[in-house]
Amino acid sequence: MLSTRWLVLIVWLTASLTAQAAAGGMVGVVGAGAAGGRPVLWSMRDGGSEELVVQALADGAIPYFAWCEAGHPERVHGGANVAGLGVVAVLVAVDGLAEADAKLAALLQEALRTCRTLAELEVLLHKGDADDRGFAANLAALDAAGAAAMFDVQQKTWVRADATIADRGFLVRDGRL
Repeated sequence: MLSTRWLVLIVWLTASLTAQAAAGGMVGVVGAGAAGGRPVLWSMRDGGSEELVVQALADGAIPYFAWCEAGHPERVHGGANVAGLGVVAVLVAVDGLAEADAKLAALLQEALRTCRTLAELEVLLHKGDADDRGFAANLAALDAAGAAAMFDVQQKTWVRADATIADRGFLVRDGRL
């Protein structure tokens, strides 16, 4: 039987070969109640670029794999780093989709480059609270310590919903706050 880690990687890589980039979609996370006792993270996209790839990058403090548009490693839609942080996101319907998508991609890339845990991701989100983020999004994230959560991110604030205390451990968002 495949371990949960391998199953998630296979599903993620398979989805990335046929998925499309951020015009909408759904993200989710399952807490420790998943098979094998480890959290599971997923993303489903609809609309946008058909040219998504998983690319290994080492342009920050932590090497990572980014789910990004082919030839554009800065257009990150999610990924995982070698420290064990995994993160995916979907924009909430906004005006100026291209600009909002670029700002969300920059946040995801910075999280993958610098954060090892969900607590460090929260610090990164706090840093963005003072500025206008230029987007609203649903982020799903997990880390190697078993933490799993959904972050409903707005222009100057965010709220965390912890999958470990959610009903049955499942959290799903579909691009709405």
